[in-house]
Amino acid sequence: MKVNFIYTGDTLEVLQTFPDECVDCIITSPPYFGLRDYGTAKWKGGDENCDHQVGRNTRGGLTEFQKGNKGSFGDESIKNGQSCPKCGAIRIDLQIGLESTLNEYLDKMLAITAECKRVLKKTGTMWWNHGDSYASQPTGSKNALNNEFGKKFVYKGDAENALTVRTRNKKEFDVPEKCMLLQNYRLAIRMVDEQQWILRNQIIWHKPNCMPSSIKDRFTVDYESVFFFTKFKKYWFETQYEPIQTESHERYKYDFKTEGRAWDKDPNSIYGKMGSMKVNSLGRNKRCVWKIPAHPFKEAHFATFPEKLIEPMVRAGCPEFICKKCGVAREVIFEPSEEYKKLLNQSWTEDTDKSKSLRAKMGFQANTKRVSTTADYRPIGYTDCGCDHSDGWNKGIVLDPFMGSGTTAVITKKLSRDYVGIELSSDYVTIANNRLAQQTLL
Repeated sequence: MKVNFIYTGDTLEVLQTFPDECVDCIITSPPYFGLRDYGTAKWKGGDENCDHQVGRNTRGGLTEFQKGNKGSFGDESIKNGQSCPKCGAIRIDLQIGLESTLNEYLDKMLAITAECKRVLKKTGTMWWNHGDSYASQPTGSKNALNNEFGKKFVYKGDAENALTVRTRNKKEFDVPEKCMLLQNYRLAIRMVDEQQWILRNQIIWHKPNCMPSSIKDRFTVDYESVFFFTKFKKYWFETQYEPIQTESHERYKYDFKTEGRAWDKDPNSIYGKMGSMKVNSLGRNKRCVWKIPAHPFKEAHFATFPEKLIEPMVRAGCPEFICKKCGVAREVIFEPSEEYKKLLNQSWTEDTDKSKSLRAKMGFQANTKRVSTTADYRPIGYTDCGCDHSDGWNKGIVLDPFMGSGTTAVITKKLSRDYVGIELSSDYVTIANNRLAQQTLL
C-alpha cells in the first residue's frame, strides 16, 4: 500500500490488495443509494449521440467533465440495468449507488465495510458520512409494466430486461413512495449486527446553507449523519473541545441567593474558592451537532466535504506521532490547572437538605461530595513509549475509500498525517492531486 497516493479503481478491489491493520483512521462518504451519478456510466445499445439525461439531473449545473460523460447527475439518476427513456440504451455502471435494489446496494456496502474493518488498526476509528434519499417513482415510469403495481416503489431489478426493473417481490424492500429509505440506518444496524462494529456516536452535520427545496408537504432537510465507528472498546482518541456557551458561563458564577442573601462569599470557604475559579480554559467537550456550511467545489460534483467537517475527525481519530519501533501512538498528557488542583479531593462542609438543593442548582448531582463540573485540565506534553526516537516518528494514516475531489487528503496533509485514497473516476483523481499539490501544512 502506497501512502500519500490516490488509487484509481473499484473500492472493493483495491481494498482487497491492502494488508491487514495498515491504517489508523478512515474518513469517507460513500455514494448514497439512488441519489446521484458521478460520471462513470457506460451505455449498451441505443443512440450513441443521446445525452441520456432526464428528470432533474441538471440541478446545480454540470461541469464540462460531467457533460462529456453522458450520465445523469440528480435525484433521478438512471440505475444500473435500467433503460434510457429517450433511446433505449441499457445502463452499465460500476458505480455504487445505482443498483437496481436497495438490498443489492447494502450488500455491496457491507462487503466494503468488512474490508475497512480488516485494514483498520485495532486502535483505529472510522467516520462514515451517510445521508438518505426518498423513495420515488422510477425515471420514465409511464409505461404500463412499471406502473402495474400502483404507486409503490419496489426494489427489484433485472439487468437483462429493463422492462422488469420494478416488479414486486416480497423478499425485497417495499418502501412506499415519498418515504425516507433509511438507507444509512439500515447499513449502520447491519454493520453492528453482522460485523460487530462499535458505534460510538451519531454526529449530526447541520448545514445552515443547505440546498433550498420546493417541496411543500415536508420540511427541508438540512443535515446529514456521520457515524463514528471503532473496532474495539479501547482505541486512540484525542478529546476535542468547543467554546463554552454563554448560558454555561452564567451557571459558573456561583453567586446564588438563599433566603434573600448571598450564599457564603467567604473566600476561604469551598464556595468562595469555587466562585473565584474560571471555567475550563480548553472549552467544553465537543458536542454531536456540528453546524458547518456546505461548500460547493466548482471543479467537481456538488457533494464535496467542507474542510471544517473533516478537521475534527482527523484530530480526534488519527494520531500525529506513532513509534517506528513498537507502533504505539503518542497521546496528549493533561494535568489540572493550579486553580483546580486546590479543589481536587476537597469535600463539601455540609450535607443538609439546603446544601443538596444548592448543589443541584449549581449543576452538581445532589449526592456528590467532590467538585466535578469545574474541571480544568491543560495539555503539558505527550506520552512516551520509551523507545529510541532519534530517527523520528511515523505519521498516522487516514484512508478515504471514496476520495472524490480529495478534501479528506487535503486536510490530512495540512494536519501532518499521511493519506491513502481510492477513487473510481480518473477525472476526480486528477482534480484531487491538483488540489494536493497546492496545499501547505497548517
